[in-house]
Amino acid sequence: MFTRFVPPLALLAGIITAAPADEPEKPDPKPKGDGYAVTFKPGDPKSPLRPRIGPAGTQIKLTPADLKVNGKDHLVGRIPLGPKEFRGEGQLIALARTEAGKPYDLLFVDANRDGKLTDEKPISTKPSVIRNNWWSSFEGSLKVAHAKTGADAAVDYPVSLWVVVEKPDQTPDIIRYSRRGFMVGTLTIEKEEYTVTVSDGNNDGVIGEKDFWAVSRNKNDDPIGGKFRLMPDYCWAGGKAWKLEMDGTAGGSGKLYPFDPGITQEADEIRRDQYKVDRDAPRATKPVAFEKDYEKALKQAAADKKPVFVKFETEWCGPCKTMAALVFTAKDVADTADGVVCVKVDGDEQKELVKKYKVEAYPTGVLLDATGKEVSRFVGYRGVKAMTDELKKLKK
Repeated sequence: MFTRFVPPLALLAGIITAAPADEPEKPDPKPKGDGYAVTFKPGDPKSPLRPRIGPAGTQIKLTPADLKVNGKDHLVGRIPLGPKEFRGEGQLIALARTEAGKPYDLLFVDANRDGKLTDEKPISTKPSVIRNNWWSSFEGSLKVAHAKTGADAAVDYPVSLWVVVEKPDQTPDIIRYSRRGFMVGTLTIEKEEYTVTVSDGNNDGVIGEKDFWAVSRNKNDDPIGGKFRLMPDYCWAGGKAWKLEMDGTAGGSGKLYPFDPGITQEADEIRRDQYKVDRDAPRATKPVAFEKDYEKALKQAAADKKPVFVKFETEWCGPCKTMAALVFTAKDVADTADGVVCVKVDGDEQKELVKKYKVEAYPTGVLLDATGKEVSRFVGYRGVKAMTDELKKLKK
């Protein structure tokens, strides 16, 4: 059953830019031994074990269709989930609106996977305005086949789905979805209880490599839920390194293996800390000063014959906030920005500028010479050294 859903800020951020995930520097050898069997079951969405990270929304193309079901202006799409040999064309879904000229507020899902929607009841939602856009959001469970018959022939796959338009009467051309659920298993090793958590990392309905997993010992000396990494990478719990291998693709069971990474836990965590260099960088007396009036800033820059750095961001963009805290307060960046007119643009508020500069992700930096001609641009997080190098391009 689907209900109305308003995506949390973390999920909204994932739509545009996903947070970087830990990966091993090189493939690790397969663990040896019999391993410890672990059986998984769906996790409680309110549990502290739930993953704090998730994949960005996967886009599904929508096409107009003449359907004999409730609503108007039907749009259909197919979501490809599970192993290719069992997914077929993908699970059929359809959007509709109850009133012409209004936002889409009905969702049909082929729950029994018979390729039809005439026997399905529409799920309704009340569209809402978020950051000046109209959102129609739903949550529920799709069905994923991991086998032709048996328990794995139709496994529940909790997802969030949403469409976003700028105007209420606009027809969307895509719908996005992202997994909501996760799997949890407990086991006892040498009289100590451990919890293993697994979550789909790319919205394909298949549990395996490139999906999130974590292990924690059920004692106060381990963080709740552990620290998530991507399979086949190793995780730490109880002062030991572990690897997980899944049985099949449904996520129902697997084996946990002890593993020797040849490095201590402390050294490993330091090595993986992608922001350590930026945190340790010398701080500026004054951080980079950003103007908020784009037109005024560009006119002043032209008059003073100064180059311009335009930083596109949003309130919900995690990497944008990290750059504000660690990068634009660094001495090297602030010193290099001296003589450059820096402008901050909220992508949700200034959509015309987003279109003008063809911004598709946040953060995006656009560097202009004194005449307004684009010199360079970057997309995504830039550390202190990389940001300094970007700004130097304006002074050549």
